[in-house]
Amino acid sequence: MEYKFSIITPIYNATAYVGPFIEHVKSIVAAYTNVEWIIVDDGSQDDTAEQLEKSLIQSLQNRAIKLVKSTKNQGPGSARNIAIDHATGDWLLFIDADDVWQHQGLAQLLNFLNSDAANDDVVSFSWADSRSPLTKLKKDRVSLIKSKTELVEDYLSLKMDGSVIFSAIKRSLVTDNQIKFASGYHEDVDFLLKVYWFSKSLRVFDEIVYIKDSRENSIVNSVSLKHIEGFARAYSEIRSFLKIKQCFSQFELSFYSGIIAIAATRIRNTQNFLHLNEQQTAQILLALKAQVCTSLPNSYEFNTTQYHKLTQLLLTFESFETKANQVDFFSRVQEIAVSTWSCKDLEHSLFLAPSEVRACCKRFFVGSEIRGDVTLIKDIQDNITIEEIKAAKVKLKTALNNGSETDCDGCPYLEFKDWGRNNLEKVKYLSLEHHSVCNLKCSYCDEKYYGGKKSTYDIKALLTSKEGAEYLHDCENVVWGGGEPSLGRDFDSLLPQIIEDAPKAVHRVLSNSVKFSPTIEQSLINKNVKVVTSIDAGTDETFLSVRGKSKLSEVIENLAKYAKVSSENITIKYILRPDNSAFTEIRAYLDKLNEHPELKACNFQISCDFKDEILDHQVICAAVLLFGLLLKSGYTTIFFDDLLRARLSSITNADFKSVRELLTIHGYKDFLADLHDTQEIIIWGTGWQSKFLLENSLFFENTKVAFFVVDKEFITSDTFMDRPVLAPEKILESDLPVLIAASQSYEQIKKRFVRLNIPEERIFKKAII
Repeated sequence: MEYKFSIITPIYNATAYVGPFIEHVKSIVAAYTNVEWIIVDDGSQDDTAEQLEKSLIQSLQNRAIKLVKSTKNQGPGSARNIAIDHATGDWLLFIDADDVWQHQGLAQLLNFLNSDAANDDVVSFSWADSRSPLTKLKKDRVSLIKSKTELVEDYLSLKMDGSVIFSAIKRSLVTDNQIKFASGYHEDVDFLLKVYWFSKSLRVFDEIVYIKDSRENSIVNSVSLKHIEGFARAYSEIRSFLKIKQCFSQFELSFYSGIIAIAATRIRNTQNFLHLNEQQTAQILLALKAQVCTSLPNSYEFNTTQYHKLTQLLLTFESFETKANQVDFFSRVQEIAVSTWSCKDLEHSLFLAPSEVRACCKRFFVGSEIRGDVTLIKDIQDNITIEEIKAAKVKLKTALNNGSETDCDGCPYLEFKDWGRNNLEKVKYLSLEHHSVCNLKCSYCDEKYYGGKKSTYDIKALLTSKEGAEYLHDCENVVWGGGEPSLGRDFDSLLPQIIEDAPKAVHRVLSNSVKFSPTIEQSLINKNVKVVTSIDAGTDETFLSVRGKSKLSEVIENLAKYAKVSSENITIKYILRPDNSAFTEIRAYLDKLNEHPELKACNFQISCDFKDEILDHQVICAAVLLFGLLLKSGYTTIFFDDLLRARLSSITNADFKSVRELLTIHGYKDFLADLHDTQEIIIWGTGWQSKFLLENSLFFENTKVAFFVVDKEFITSDTFMDRPVLAPEKILESDLPVLIAASQSYEQIKKRFVRLNIPEERIFKKAII
């Protein structure tokens, strides 16, 4: 069946572009015998109507083009209604006079409608910007293929395009349901909602059909009182429509989200206000505020997303009347507008697991539920690409910031700040956990790290491809983990290759060191390669119980061999649990280490079991004891890691007192930083670890921070947490102790002490809990 198509264009005072418009109309109607083009002059005050009549006289006589003249200007909505009344086509298409059809795309669309859309009511197509006509745009593609309920929710929430110009609509759908455009601005917002509501079948035609001219003064790039009033009218009509349909309560939250999105997106683009005077700006802001106040219930609870923060600012800002008030308001808007919810891992990290790609390896509790290890791509059955990984990151970050439910909800590592641009295009931190082949079975470990699973996708092909090499080029850290990394199929060839492709990266190989690896030994010649091994025991019996095999001596001997190549690049970790925290076990561990002098210059990391949300007093005491005994025995680089720090944040004064009493009984009280001994301190580091420590440690209730220290190239602000941020050289002008807060950078910061001739004795060496 061959349908007839009615193209509708309202036009008003278009002298500046009516010439090109006329030529475009002629080219289209000449190409198709089943197309009529209905032009409604909406009371133009210039010679637009005269030019149309003069230039299109032959077409007007052939009825291929219909020109209808309105006696007064009523807006594009009223003009479109007039055109629909004159239309005879089966399908309606709408186009603005300053835009054009993409000829090939229009031909494909009309062919599609004729051959494959007999049962459809609406066909939504893709479009392009005139500045980039080959780039396909269709932000609501996913929403359009959802169920009717989900589509309406997305539409009300302003997650979809509200322009009628990107859809072909059956004329009968409009006329049978008496759907009309309103006068004024944003007339198609409620019109299109009703079209979607009444349609029984909606399809997406994913080809560029429409080329949109992005003039700076176009309606989509402008803000005025009429724009705000247009949105207010449209959403008021939508509310009334849904109430008539007795389903407003079903869509209430989505409706409110749309109101908030309208307010936030209007004020976020501060450039739109630059051409306005003080009075106009005040009127618009007050109108937006009034729309939000009248649309949202008094009991509405705002969340912490950017849109909600911007809308709350609009509602709570006292006055918009003066230029100074407006400058202050928009300054605050910009602070929020450049900020998004994200975290260091989502921005900069990538975790490759056997059958999935993760955004992080952080674990946290929400109530009693343990969460974390947030997945980007699940159940991978075939090879994946770097582009797919980037897209998954964008999707998660978008969900975090539009109020959607995500696996990140409740995570304490999320921050609302300016993260900068293009972070998701590169990776700074890569964690390779792509197999779970392991020669130990640790009691605290998850089966995904020892279950024998191999990667379902080709890791080597992913990372050594051209795209992979580009993605990794600026990488700063690569962690080799998962099962036992040295047992991986491609480990011996992949480690040297990634070292070459990521020349700036520090490589941390998380090996259990049960099996000696010549590849690891050879790689340790490179100062950027480091080995981390968790021992977790001081006796064979406990090692067998905790790690699954009686291999304690072999592990320490292999570590000693690695240390002979580069002891400063070896980190020996102890994960404290109730079953390995006895004081006798800790002392036995020290005895084992002392048998190998090569280990003295290694780094010692003290941690805890991630499954333990609350640490018992014995584990806390063991952490302090291990810290103190290592220092006393001449091991100089010892630190509590991020996980242990996070768990220690829940300690109360009563807990501290109990721990101190237990340490006192055994003669180890001096290993613990007293809550009242140190009055002032310098902190090296301005990352989240420093912030977390200051906000959560009892120690800093009485101890003041004199200033923070960061290398000059990393100073981004003069202050951090209301204290000065200075260069490391400033330490030499003071005799205050220095706390190294950045656990992952502990060893590098210690080297800076040496280069700056700062005595190591200045490092604060008591355990802070």
